[in-house]
Amino acid sequence: MRPAFRAWSKVTRRPPARRRLTLERLEDRALPSASPLDAAVPLGFDAFGAAHVSHFLSTPDEVDLYKVNLQAGDVLASDVRAQSAGSGLQSLLRVFDAQGRPLALDDQEGGDPHLRFQAAAAGTYYVGISSAPNDSDDPTIASSGTPGATTGLYNLDVHRTSASLQPDLTGSSFRLGAQTASAGESIPSRSPWTTAAAPTPAPSASRCCCRRATSSTAPRPCWRR
Repeated sequence: MRPAFRAWSKVTRRPPARRRLTLERLEDRALPSASPLDAAVPLGFDAFGAAHVSHFLSTPDEVDLYKVNLQAGDVLASDVRAQSAGSGLQSLLRVFDAQGRPLALDDQEGGDPHLRFQAAAAGTYYVGISSAPNDSDDPTIASSGTPGATTGLYNLDVHRTSASLQPDLTGSSFRLGAQTASAGESIPSRSPWTTAAAPTPAPSASRCCCRRATSSTAPRPCWRR
């Protein structure tokens, strides 16, 4: 009986080829940051053109923005109720255009702000509420202003109506001693454009917060005597 033989075959395996790793330095890139205007809350108006929102301003540097679309001539009357409702918030009320440029401001001292604004052109506008005296905040840059002094709950009431376009129909209330004047009312005043030198404003219990909205020139100060 013949012995059984096995045929062995030697298999030669080649080692895997080595690959050289290279590192490539990438250029520095900054991720685009979202503008606070993109996060603005749209105001919902009812059949009577009224909108209401309530919110708690939790930090002194917080700025709440509300978005509204207006037609040319539309009048926006905005009122904040905070201190009158028992809140400790001393608020500041502003209106911005679609690019975040300020158009109207009211930082009435000793009470809640309110203002009346008429859109000179159709477009998107923003109503901003912050803690006074934070009026330097840029709504296109988060946390860009000087923090205010108070926080608290506020109620915002906004009414939108249509009217014929009027020049400079933008203003807010301000105090003259114990009396209060509203936009459109006559007060004793002295214009720096009618005299050679602008007079020095007399001391007052609070500041005048009128702002021009339909002019490209600087806001006109209110001189009092």
